Amino acid sequence: MNSCSSAPLPASGLIASALPKADRAPRVRVALVACALAVPMLASATPLLTTRIGPLGAGSASCLRDANRSASAGPLVDTQVCARDVLGPQSAAAFAVADFGSLGASTVLTMSPIFLSTPSITGNTTVSFQAEYVFSGPGASVPVELNLDLDGVLSSTGIFSSAFMQIVLEVSGAPRRTAKIEIIDGGRVVTETGLDGDVDFSALLGLAGGGVEIDTETFTVPVGVPVTMRLALLTGGGLGSNGDGVTMNSTSDFDSTLTFNRDGPVFSMPAGYTVNGPGVVDNRWIGALPPGAVPEPGSLVLAALGLAGLIAPNRRGGCRRGR
Repeated sequence: MNSCSSAPLPASGLIASALPKADRAPRVRVALVACALAVPMLASATPLLTTRIGPLGAGSASCLRDANRSASAGPLVDTQVCARDVLGPQSAAAFAVADFGSLGASTVLTMSPIFLSTPSITGNTTVSFQAEYVFSGPGASVPVELNLDLDGVLSSTGIFSSAFMQIVLEVSGAPRRTAKIEIIDGGRVVTETGLDGDVDFSALLGLAGGGVEIDTETFTVPVGVPVTMRLALLTGGGLGSNGDGVTMNSTSDFDSTLTFNRDGPVFSMPAGYTVNGPGVVDNRWIGALPPGAVPEPGSLVLAALGLAGLIAPNRRGGCRRGR
């Protein structure tokens, strides 16, 4: 087993080397986290929900550490917030919720560094569910597409900043598929669309955010036997110091907003076939929210900004250059 597939990411390893070599100073490393979700599917047929928050911060005792939980029934919900003043105010907030057919993960970071030596702040949140689904119909196998809805906000400000969201789908007998969008250096956008080659994540960018529909690439599943499926959502980011005292933000806010199709079939497949399993009855998601009740992202953004505001007055003075 790959060592990164089971161990929590250290705070210093969340942000990867996506910057040019000249910019990879000790003050921050902004990076990719694909191995965080490279967790093999369990052999057990028991439905499984998992949440993982952290680490948040840069190793300071004033910020909360890793929190990992699992359950066989949902919803499973976890929240962490922390604030500190280390050469400038910093705050981190994370929210995780997992249920069958519905995942939410948010990571929001803020800092106002007053020196180039102000330590970077990082965070990540991972949620997943794993369950068996049984497809039925006239054939021995059937080609299918999984239909997902995603709502959220992705943004970052500052030269040394990043924010990302990643989705991973693992189905027994089919290749592992991922989709990811990441903002680097407060503006450069990088995407990976192996889960859905036609998906356009641009609606998620900016403080207003938005929603997208994800229809996965076609894969084939057997009929009449349990098919194990694992769906995971990861959010995170990081901020590094430019020393000017201006507030920087990294927002990856997708709380409860990756779901099975809310108003149609969970899987697209030929007529005469259906599927049942945890959260799904006759190819419909039974946890679907009523129209107009889809939660809007943004609550963690306000929480993190509020935390930063509480400690900001401690660092007003000659060292701060202002805007």
